[in-house]
Amino acid sequence: MFAPKPMKFIDSNTRLKYSFIDNYESAFKASFPAMTLNSPQNIKPGKILIVEDETDISFALQMILETSGYIVKTAENGKVALDLIKKEGPFQLILLDMQMPVMNGWTFAENFYTQYGHSTPIIVMTAAANSQQRAEEIKANDWIDKPFEMAKLQSKVKSYLGP
Repeated sequence: MFAPKPMKFIDSNTRLKYSFIDNYESAFKASFPAMTLNSPQNIKPGKILIVEDETDISFALQMILETSGYIVKTAENGKVALDLIKKEGPFQLILLDMQMPVMNGWTFAENFYTQYGHSTPIIVMTAAANSQQRAEEIKANDWIDKPFEMAKLQSKVKSYLGP
């Protein structure tokens, strides 16, 4: 059965972040041999970029969306995300946190729209009380409140990328 490896501290401000030592894909394959991540029968159209500085949230989203068949990449801030978009080509959906170090969601959106227009839907993920307002500020397509239910997020992803 899939079980995470021991956790370790990633940052020095005494906040425990999850760091799984082994590649979770091999553990997933061992637990569910009939369905492998991103195998031809499991790949859905759509490449998703998660822009989130909380590694535990980012990892959980990536794992769940990949097991649903999507191709998923992650970036810990807006600058890394823009570099990844330039390097890896277009994404069909962006899940965007707003409060991040280095480059926040507002600055990312401004740079992204300047370089690529409104070609890719953006779903804002935020713990702010006014998440709809945050999404409207950057002209995002949608929003979801943190903490969120995975079923609700998956439903939003499907609404943009199809079943």
